[in-house]
Amino acid sequence: MSTSRSESSQPTSLHSSGHSEDNEEVTNQSRSSKRKQSIVWEHFTKVRVNDSLHAKCNYCEKLLSGGSTYGTAHLKKHLKNAYPKFKLEHIIGLSGSPRNEFKFDLVKSRKDLAIACIMHKYPFNIGEHEYFEIFLSGLNPDFKLPCRNTIRSDVIEVYEEEKVKSYKLLDELRCKVSLTTDIWTSKQSHVAYCCLTVHFVDDS
Repeated sequence: MSTSRSESSQPTSLHSSGHSEDNEEVTNQSRSSKRKQSIVWEHFTKVRVNDSLHAKCNYCEKLLSGGSTYGTAHLKKHLKNAYPKFKLEHIIGLSGSPRNEFKFDLVKSRKDLAIACIMHKYPFNIGEHEYFEIFLSGLNPDFKLPCRNTIRSDVIEVYEEEKVKSYKLLDELRCKVSLTTDIWTSKQSHVAYCCLTVHFVDDS
């Protein structure tokens, strides 16, 4: 007498299945326990259908290939295409790792721009350069390049801050110093500069 057996095609969670292959899966997972699991699995559940491993979307329950040989790129693509309003690219990123939340600081950004102008001799009208503005807008649309007068004021403010720091440092010195001067002309602006360098005369 023959006994018929019907095979179920319903998804089975790996956490509740008693199939022998589940033990193999657990063994494989224990072997690779040191490997970091992609954050994309926060949005999918591993299930087994007809002895094949699948990834079931936690939102629409769509089944996608879930074996380790398939990677996670197709899972990220599904999330981005199906749920663009969630902006999941900020959650999972291209590298599969979470991104730190960015907080824009206008004051710091303006000071960084002023320091860049000082260190690299950028002209004060850099804020009027069209394609540089387009470039910055692509990085952070919240930052608007200031005009040349604003950049000039920011540069002078940085200069005054550094001058106070230098005065304080020299005032607190407990050793002698040696001063040397150097003169050069900027290739960009053809302006002559005189540089004063302080060398500390101490045991070190």
